[in-house]
Amino acid sequence: MSRLCAPLSLGVALLCLVPTPRLAQTAPVSNTDTAPVSDIQQELLLEIDSLLERSREAKARLLRTRQHHLEVMREPNPSALDTVHVASLRIVTPPDQAELAAELFTEVMRESFPGVERHGAFDGVWFPFQWNDRLEPIVVAGTAYPTEILNTVSRGGVKEHIEGKVWTALTSHVLGTESGLSGWGLVPDFQAPEQWHPRVYRELATMPARVARSCLAQDSAACWSMLGLDEGPDPVREWYTPEERWALVARAEHWVERAAEDLFVRCTDQGSTGACDELIAFVPRVYWEVSSAHARTIMVSLALEAGGVSAWARLLETPSMPPGDALRHISGLSTEELSTRWRDLILAARPNVHAGFGLTQLATALWVLLLAALAMRSTRWRLG
Repeated sequence: MSRLCAPLSLGVALLCLVPTPRLAQTAPVSNTDTAPVSDIQQELLLEIDSLLERSREAKARLLRTRQHHLEVMREPNPSALDTVHVASLRIVTPPDQAELAAELFTEVMRESFPGVERHGAFDGVWFPFQWNDRLEPIVVAGTAYPTEILNTVSRGGVKEHIEGKVWTALTSHVLGTESGLSGWGLVPDFQAPEQWHPRVYRELATMPARVARSCLAQDSAACWSMLGLDEGPDPVREWYTPEERWALVARAEHWVERAAEDLFVRCTDQGSTGACDELIAFVPRVYWEVSSAHARTIMVSLALEAGGVSAWARLLETPSMPPGDALRHISGLSTEELSTRWRDLILAARPNVHAGFGLTQLATALWVLLLAALAMRSTRWRLG
């Protein structure tokens, strides 16, 4: 409406600004005489009438649009939904898709999550499912994501979406328990972990830490340490050189300057390594931790894949233990095997970019040769 009112206001303003022809000074003054309306005023009046008509039409269109929106977003009819049970999973779906939902969820659980179909991690979790060209709202009370978003995608894409939702339910359960990996920091996400490999490679390549460079140089032990697994009492000294610790304190000035100003001066101005190490204790771990939650989740995914059929069951039933022990328990592999496989996955995501002899370099070389030839033709450069 504001857009329609703007032309209307402009027209009224122009009408007021257009000067009316004044009567000649010699004309007699009469109360019955009126000034003639100019052609410009008449055109403006006609324009205002047209704007008013357009405004009424826009109001009518707005009312029709709102009514249509209310009809499309009408409350769903609970009787039009059905509940399908696949082991412990409860799936809400339109009745005509109940058989398809049961089939797809059964395939996903058998292929990707064997052995945990009846685990308590699914208690209280609802899985809305709908695979249509036109979607209708599916509302499940108490769920964070009440509307299913599947549309015209392939069957494989639908199964990947289901796998992501089941992964989220299971990892959320792990993070909320006292298992060995609950405090390690994972990512409950719909994306498949392999989609994060390039991201983690970029994180390592740009991380200003000695341990990250060693990991990229194919040092499996450094990769294991970088992930915070079996770490020693002072991981900062293991991960960073003295110069890198000094730079870390300089970047974290907001955290440390007020906490211990004298230590900050000794660290940054006098180069005291001991003062820098004391200051890092005031910096939150997330600020100086080398690995991200995505990097750690990739390791968990790798351990689950290596662990076979009962890997998820071992993960969900893992007692409280250090993360390194938990990963060895889940996968059945040694530290060296796990870290090597993780490192190979990340290095395989390295972008295939190299500095070749492209058009720019070729043009530069041609210009150099041309200028050299011209210079040799000069008397100054002639030989003999």
